[in-house]
Amino acid sequence: MTDNRVHFDLDDLLHPAQAFSHPSEVVNDPDLTLNEKRAILASWASDACAIEAAPALRPAAKAVGAKVDTDDRLFEGKSAAGVLELLATVPDSTALCSHGDVIPETLDALVRRGCEITTIPDWRKGSVWALERGSDGEIVSAEAWPPSDSAS
Repeated sequence: MTDNRVHFDLDDLLHPAQAFSHPSEVVNDPDLTLNEKRAILASWASDACAIEAAPALRPAAKAVGAKVDTDDRLFEGKSAAGVLELLATVPDSTALCSHGDVIPETLDALVRRGCEITTIPDWRKGSVWALERGSDGEIVSAEAWPPSDSAS
C-alpha cells in the first residue's frame, strides 16, 4: 500500500502567503481557487505595509525623517493584547499599519478601557485611525479618517 499523504507545514496552512516566494507563484498555482488567490495576495500586500524593506515606505519615511520597523504584533490574525502592549510603548506621532481583523478588535479593547470613538467608525481598507493620549499616557479618543480615493 502506498502512502498518499502529502507532507505540509502547519504554519503554511495558517499563513498561506508564507508558502510562496513571489506573488506570481500564487497567481499561477493551479490548486488555488480565485478567492483563495485573492485572499493570499491581499494578506501579503497588507503585511507589506509593516515590513521594513517595503520599497513604497522608504521615500515617505525618508521625507519625514521616520524609521520603519517591523512588529509581528500588527500582522493578520494577531490579538488586540499585543497591539495594546505596542501602543503603550510607542512615542506620540507614531504611525502603525495593521490588518482589518486586528484593528476593530484593538479599538473595541480601547473602548472597554475608556477610549471614546469620536467619529463614525470606518473599517474600510485604507482608513486611518488617529488616536489621542491623555495626560496619563492612556489613549482617550479615536477618530476614523476615510480612505483616500487612491486607496480604493
